[in-house]
Amino acid sequence: MKTSRIIAFLSAVLAASWSLSAQQSGATASADSTDIELFRIYEAKIRHQPIPTKRFSKGDALTVGALLETILTDGGASAETMTVNAIHKEGEDSYVITGKGGVFNFDIAEAMLEKDANGEYNDRKSQENLVLTIHNGSEASLVLHIRCHRCTQCAAYFRVSLIAVGEEPFTSSLMVVYDLEDNAERLAELAIFEEEAIDAWNNNTESIDQYVYVSSCRERFTLDFYAGSGLNHVQHSEWFDAYTDFSRLMTFTRDSVCIYGPMLTALEHLDNPIEKNYFEGLIAWSEGKDYLEDDFLTKMKTPDKDLTVGYTLETLFNVPENSVTGMSLFQKKGKKYTSSTLDDQGNIWSTKISDICSGDATAVFRYSRDCSDLKDVSDSSSSCWANTIVLRSEPLDKGATMVSIMIPNFIGDDDKHDLTLKSNTPVFQTFTLRNGKQSILNEIHDETIKILEAIKADKVTKETLFSCYNIGYDFNDFGLYNKSIPFLNVARYTLDKQCIIEFINGLVNSGDPRALEFIDAYLAQVLQQDPDGTTLRDLNRFLNRRKAYTLIELDRLEEAKNVLRTLLWDPETKEYAEGELEYIRSLEEDQ
Repeated sequence: MKTSRIIAFLSAVLAASWSLSAQQSGATASADSTDIELFRIYEAKIRHQPIPTKRFSKGDALTVGALLETILTDGGASAETMTVNAIHKEGEDSYVITGKGGVFNFDIAEAMLEKDANGEYNDRKSQENLVLTIHNGSEASLVLHIRCHRCTQCAAYFRVSLIAVGEEPFTSSLMVVYDLEDNAERLAELAIFEEEAIDAWNNNTESIDQYVYVSSCRERFTLDFYAGSGLNHVQHSEWFDAYTDFSRLMTFTRDSVCIYGPMLTALEHLDNPIEKNYFEGLIAWSEGKDYLEDDFLTKMKTPDKDLTVGYTLETLFNVPENSVTGMSLFQKKGKKYTSSTLDDQGNIWSTKISDICSGDATAVFRYSRDCSDLKDVSDSSSSCWANTIVLRSEPLDKGATMVSIMIPNFIGDDDKHDLTLKSNTPVFQTFTLRNGKQSILNEIHDETIKILEAIKADKVTKETLFSCYNIGYDFNDFGLYNKSIPFLNVARYTLDKQCIIEFINGLVNSGDPRALEFIDAYLAQVLQQDPDGTTLRDLNRFLNRRKAYTLIELDRLEEAKNVLRTLLWDPETKEYAEGELEYIRSLEEDQ
């Protein structure tokens, strides 16, 4: 993508945002063009999202029942009870609705949209988040997080993130549109515009309007976009947004010299030693320097005595203590649901997970980056405003509890916890508690204490390095590869084969651009130490499998095929190599 196209895209979006503000304050000079632009952007997202949804026309009832019919095969037929958390700037409202009729007839539009003097919907309410937990009797529950993502004069667009709780909890995200006017003519014009825009895009002759539309369809931006966007954020003192864009860029390419200085500028305004160390290491690697020695061990925070809300959120999601400002909790006691709220940050942070997750419960945390751990309180990032974290616990057999935690994501104003995320997929983790403990989290907790005690006593031994391995292994198990890498980068110096394997897995699975160079270095080391291929054969097989996978991800298919052909001669890797070669053939056919 050319730089001019990046600037054009940013200018168009910024102009649309400015014009919308002017429209809301009474200025009308560019209202029509702004509304058309926003209509196109959000219609592009709706029309091309992975999960198709029903369009709600003006006069339709946007109810929970109608919404469930669009996302569930049975339409939520077994719904019995629903707890409601309505989070808005002034506080929150919590109540319970019983009976299928009451649940299905709950009006989402009424709850989230304002009406004008004529009783017509015309804008969003100040309420920012609506969390609905739908209980299906003996079956699994469903949690819906709903936000009115954008409201134009002709339509309101809702982002719905959900947790489906059962034996295998999962999360998903979709958009729903509610027409505030009769949009039949606009939609007909849009169909023609889209066809022309895609044709122009394919021929590299698109206008600014066409470029913005096709980019919105894809919801996936190129690496060049992140460079331009990150530089734009630095110019506007939006440090966290800049850091995120540069992080995404550097995770996937080494050719990013133009952003080293701005990246370091953004880092100076952040205070997260593990991630800061990791990305400073990427910068050093990209510049051809030796990888920076890890000093994050000396900056590690002492864990809480028990497995608390704070420790869990900070460990799994990097949520800092002073960014959680409130909690509403629904717990089932007997046959009834009781609600409670907690606004004291310290008490929320120190609450034991087992006290919340004692059975059937939903906790909604008020979450804002306005009071996060950024050094510079003048950070102007668009993500610095109220959001929510949703925790759902479901009782299992033999005293165990399934815990699911979701942070909804929004393109443009998302939480940006997953630095490789390019879509609206919620950040999500699920785990099992037994007797108030979680095996993986508790091991991270206990091993961290061991490391801190060793540092304090100035006795960092090989056992300390293996504690780093255990923590890195556990983070890999949770899929938190960026958090695992600093620990495994320390552990690999033990030269233990399993430590090396987990380190490589972390690099490869996170898309770290250093992965291939580390793999080649270890392959050379294996050849030197075991030229006959007898004692380190398993490690050699593993490294070659990971090398082939990485080359495929980098679209270096010919090199990948050469590696895989060597694996065809080994009975232990033949089946893997055949499968990957077949996958490459399918990729080549699609090109």
